[in-house]
Amino acid sequence: MGFPFLPISNNRLAAPSLAMALLMASTGSLPVLAANRASGEANNSESGAPGWQMIANQDSDAEEKKKKKKKKKNQPDTQQNSGQGNKQNQNINQKERERIYQEGLEKGKKKGYEKGTTKGYEEGLQYGKEKGKEKGYERGYDQGWDDRKVKDKNQWKDWNSNSWREYNRKKRDIWTRRVIVNNNYYSNPGWARGPGWYNNRPWGGSWYGVSSSPPWGWWVGQSVVWGVTALTTAAIINSAIDRAIARQQAYVLVPNTNWQLYYGSVQPMAQSGVSFAVNNGYGTYQMEADCQQGLLNGGVPNTPAEAQLINAACQVTFGGGGI
Repeated sequence: MGFPFLPISNNRLAAPSLAMALLMASTGSLPVLAANRASGEANNSESGAPGWQMIANQDSDAEEKKKKKKKKKNQPDTQQNSGQGNKQNQNINQKERERIYQEGLEKGKKKGYEKGTTKGYEEGLQYGKEKGKEKGYERGYDQGWDDRKVKDKNQWKDWNSNSWREYNRKKRDIWTRRVIVNNNYYSNPGWARGPGWYNNRPWGGSWYGVSSSPPWGWWVGQSVVWGVTALTTAAIINSAIDRAIARQQAYVLVPNTNWQLYYGSVQPMAQSGVSFAVNNGYGTYQMEADCQQGLLNGGVPNTPAEAQLINAACQVTFGGGGI
């Protein structure tokens, strides 16, 4: 901007004018700044914030933009690091799961072993008790049977032939309990309707058998009086029952009699007793026999026929398939 040149000699008023011009020239931008300040204050008065605060806000926005830009730039690395962290955590979790699994497996094995051992011990103990009881019972039973044989033998050792004849004359009545029996073959139990019946009895048996003379304590004295030396063997009785089964016949004849023994009616009693039905030609009766002592309805038989009846019933109930 140029300044007007005024000759001093020609105008006395030149000095004041020059001074004013210089002043206005040096302060030419002040009105503009003042106007801008006034305009800014007006705008700030409308927005409710002073001008310096707006400048600060602008600086803050710029700084925020820089941070966002930097964060966005670094974001792929963060995601990559995050992926590696997750993979590491997964590896840790997998190892932890395997550890827990192995620990649970070992505990399960140990618990199962302890439970199985306890159960096996209890079962073994119970089995041992039963086995021991059975063994003890068998030993006691055998001992008792031996003692009883001796007792029975001694019971009749003082009896002579006259004593036995006197006993037989009393003719005790054993035919007292009449029963009705279905003499249909198919009313027999299953074990009594097929070959090998002596192996099919539910209660077992196979300990009884007479090859000639029975071991009964009274046998020697009575057999002399009767004039009998032996009873019918097991093989003969077994063959008779086999024939009856083949013919679908519900009874067999008692050897040397006309009595009909219903072989399917036999029922074991205790260890050596048996109940059965027999027809003597006048009716059917329920009988009981002791196969170890050779007793019929609790007493020594009076006749050889009664002895044959005991022997046949005991063979059907407790006899085996031997000769």
